[in-house]
Amino acid sequence: MLKAQCATTRFDDIKDLAFVQSGVFWTGWLERDIALLTQAPPRQELPPLDYEEEEFNKIFNLLEKVGIEPQSSE
Repeated sequence: MLKAQCATTRFDDIKDLAFVQSGVFWTGWLERDIALLTQAPPRQELPPLDYEEEEFNKIFNLLEKVGIEPQSSE
């Protein structure tokens, strides 16, 4: 709205134009700041808990693995 007003309005005083232009600037700054502050922070991946890893290994060992060489238990 402010950009349209800058483009279409004939201002009687240069101060009025400067005021509307500063409104355009600060509105853009505010939009960027709000967008930055409302983004979810990146989630840090946590290592699996002991019981989760045990359950995963149980399920993994039940799967039939095709194209994977069995690991030797030396």
